[in-house]
Formats: sequence, structure tokens, C-alpha cells
Amino acid sequence: MEKVIILNKKKTPERLFNEAISVCEQKYTKEHKPFDRACARLDYYFEIDRLKKEIELSEGGIDHNDSRFNLPYPKFEDYAKMDRFEKLGESEDNQEKKVNGMVENIVIGKTEFYVCKQRGHKIGVHVPLTKNN
Repeated sequence: MEKVIILNKKKTPERLFNEAISVCEQKYTKEHKPFDRACARLDYYFEIDRLKKEIELSEGGIDHNDSRFNLPYPKFEDYAKMDRFEKLGESEDNQEKKVNGMVENIVIGKTEFYVCKQRGHKIGVHVPLTKNN
């Protein structure tokens, strides 16, 4: 008999947060701007952990369905501000294309590299050629 793993599809506060941050990250990806997802997640999860410890110390146990875990999300716009990042450099993005039976490298854009000033997360942002001009 084959084992079947049943995943819990309940909408936990962490799962709802991950969905919200993914939508926000897609927005900045489409705008070709850096977004510090790692810091946003860490700040939110540090707050959840702090709250769990506080509840456990005062009440002796944790009920994960407690409404106090429905914390407001951090302002995602703050994690996309350009003064949060230091630009490390950039590189050309090439794609091989066959032209008249010969393979040529065509420049399709560039990747800009940033580092988060707060925790040192490295972020690469692809900027297509049409956006460069």
C-alpha cells in the first residue's frame, strides 16, 4: 500500500503573509526594481516568534489559532525603497540566437546587482533592453 501525505491547506497567518508578499514582489519585479523579500519575511517572523514567546511565558502554552497571531503586515513599500540598497554593479544578459546558420549572442538586457544595507541580502534585478533606453 502506498503512503499518502495529506498537507494542511488551512490559511495560517504565515501562509497568508507569504501570499501577500509574493503579490508585492511580483509588482516590483514587473517594475524592474529591487525588493528585499528576505528582510520583510525576517521582520514579520521575528515579531511572530516574539509574540509566541510572550504568550508561552504568560499563559504556559500556545494556541496557534489565537487571533493575536493575525499581526498587521509590515509596509512592503519600505522594503523596495532605493535608499535601502547599495548598487554593486551590473552585467549584460545575452541570449544565443541562430542567424543565417551561425550562433550569435544577442544582448537582451542587463542584470543590476544590489545589496541590502540592513542585513546584507544580495538581490539581482533583470532589466530588459527596452527598459534600458
